[in-house]
Amino acid sequence: PVIREVYYFLCVNNVINDLENQMEALTSERDNLLIRVAQARERTEIIEKPVEKWLNDVENLLREVDVLLQRTETDNNCFQGWFPTCGRYLLCKQMVEKVTAIGKFKGKSNDIQPFSHRAPLPGVQYESSEDFIYFESTKMAYSQLLEAIEDD
Repeated sequence: PVIREVYYFLCVNNVINDLENQMEALTSERDNLLIRVAQARERTEIIEKPVEKWLNDVENLLREVDVLLQRTETDNNCFQGWFPTCGRYLLCKQMVEKVTAIGKFKGKSNDIQPFSHRAPLPGVQYESSEDFIYFESTKMAYSQLLEAIEDD
C-alpha cells in the first residue's frame, strides 16, 4: 500500500500517458459501436437498452477523463511539476481510478447480445378472425381448393 501511494506522487506522467492511451482505445471502441448503431438504424432496427446504456456510461466516463486531463494541463505545481503537491497526488489517484473504470468497459461492446431487433411494421396489426364474414365467392373458392388438394 505504501508503494502504491508513493507511485501516485512520483509517476504522474506515466499515469497520464496510460490514461490517455486507455481513453484513445475506449474512444475507438465507442466509435466502432456508433457505426454499428447507425447501420442498424438504417435497417430500421431498434437498438437494445444495454447498448444504449453502455454508450451513455462510456460518454460520461470519457467526459470525466477529459476533465481530469484538462486539470493536469492547468494545474500549476511547484517548479513546473517537478515537486509533487497534495493536489497533484489526489489528481493522480483519481486518474488511476479512471484507468480502472475504463478497463471495465473496454472489450464489452462486442459482448452485448442481442444488439438490436427489427422494428414492427407501422400500421400492420394482426386481426382476430372471430368476426370474419365469408362471402359466397370465398366459400366457393375454398371448397374448390379443398377438392383440388384432396384429388390425387
